[in-house]
Amino acid sequence: MIAKKGDADVFRKSGTALSDAAFEAALFAEEDYVYRISFIYLKEEAAALENVQEVAYRAWRGRKSLRDASYFKTWLTRITMNCAFQQHRASFQPLAIEPSQTTSFEERLVDRLYLDDLLDVLEPTERSIVYFRYEEDLSLQEIAQTFNVPLSTIKSTLYRALEKVRRQKGMSL
Repeated sequence: MIAKKGDADVFRKSGTALSDAAFEAALFAEEDYVYRISFIYLKEEAAALENVQEVAYRAWRGRKSLRDASYFKTWLTRITMNCAFQQHRASFQPLAIEPSQTTSFEERLVDRLYLDDLLDVLEPTERSIVYFRYEEDLSLQEIAQTFNVPLSTIKSTLYRALEKVRRQKGMSL
């Protein structure tokens, strides 16, 4: 059975475990989200695409561990971040932004170049918290659940990250 992207929302709200078909639909629905998170950490299109494949594999392999479908996106985000961290550690090379060969991808990034330049001064964890807060518009509580840390840790990390950007670039945000 081929899953459809529109089916995923129904399954996420069910509050029960997902069937294999529902899991597949939910996974396909979050494919772009996983790619964006992967790109934040890895800063290379090829590495981010590889990470998406690894996330899909690990999520499928561990699908029975997800007991409540309402936590699917949080669970998938955590897998994405863990895979990206592992891939980054395995490469032993600093993160670098390389020009993309895909025109449509470049068009999406044109408006974000200045923001990306500002965020380069941040550590990956700080960068992801800023991204989740301002790009994905997640609440601080949702971010804390995603990272599995106390809310106060997210607040202080976000504040320090914004201050770091201000100090490094001599700006007021």
